[in-house]
Amino acid sequence: MYKLVPYASGNFSDSIIRALYHRVVDEGLHSTLFYDGCITSADTFLETMQRIDTHLFILFANAEPAALVWLNRHQMRFMQFHFCVFRKFWGKAAREFAPKILSALVTLEEVGGGYILDSLMGIVPQKNKLACRYVTKWGRVAGCLPLGAYNAQTKESEPALIISFTREDIPEGLEYESLFEGGAG
Repeated sequence: MYKLVPYASGNFSDSIIRALYHRVVDEGLHSTLFYDGCITSADTFLETMQRIDTHLFILFANAEPAALVWLNRHQMRFMQFHFCVFRKFWGKAAREFAPKILSALVTLEEVGGGYILDSLMGIVPQKNKLACRYVTKWGRVAGCLPLGAYNAQTKESEPALIISFTREDIPEGLEYESLFEGGAG
């Protein structure tokens, strides 16, 4: 059973958010997730997730964190999404829950009704072949940015795929409404 829980003031301690960063590092996922070098420590991860323009969601498989997704760079009616699946959940589980997460996020509604977002956008370095194959299974390639991903290790920008996900990309019959605790929103 999966539950997508938004990080909001008071529902997770700072030490839990820092522990998520350490798990990313321990699993060797940090160099691809924090490709641009903006997040370099548990403290900068926590500070980033606490920004008013950043929205972190933690996917739990039973009581264990299975994935992280955060949204930022809100423009018009879209936001950029960042995705990390912990290694234990790679494969079938991730293929099952990834489109559910994106579907749940792109169908979030305002308190008074109407959708908050029309689309989500991801930028994936083309040299990360695994991530490119993964995200193109449920998102659509909207284009390529020739120098769209900054690589902090090489100090150079590299080609990146632009991935979009809209309500039109939700697979027919996909059950995702129960992903949020207490319903879809």
